[in-house]
Amino acid sequence: APLAAADSDAVAVRRARHNLVETLIEALRTSEAIDEANRFTSDLQRMGAFHYVPGALALEGRVLAIAGETEPARALTSRALAQDRELDAAQRDVYVYMVAAELLALGGTTARFQGFVADVAERCRELAFESYDAALDEVRARAALVDGDADALVELIAATRAR
Repeated sequence: APLAAADSDAVAVRRARHNLVETLIEALRTSEAIDEANRFTSDLQRMGAFHYVPGALALEGRVLAIAGETEPARALTSRALAQDRELDAAQRDVYVYMVAAELLALGGTTARFQGFVADVAERCRELAFESYDAALDEVRARAALVDGDADALVELIAATRAR
């Protein structure tokens, strides 16, 4: 509540609210995370911080996916991708593509999934976001588990440990 009422800039609000939603997810307080993610998106739109909205939509989609609401999660993530693609390249959000890859991983590896992972990896290299490397490995590992590909899973674990 204090964040929503604060007279902060959009960047500070985005970081704090995103971290709050992620913390709620990790604490398994899913319904609260869904509500907060929804308010977060609405508040960004109200503030006119439209280039942050795709990331907020993706976050909301991720929370829904964790809650088992796969179809609404995919719909929100598709919306996030469409809005993100309308932005200038410099404003596009890596997180949107990360969530899209994560949702595709739930259904197993497909050419589309591999494409998203490659896009995220390339964008992370461009922006020097090394922190996404472990997250990408986690998404790849989840997809390998869904596919039943033990060799790929062992390879990813070995690569992660080598880092």
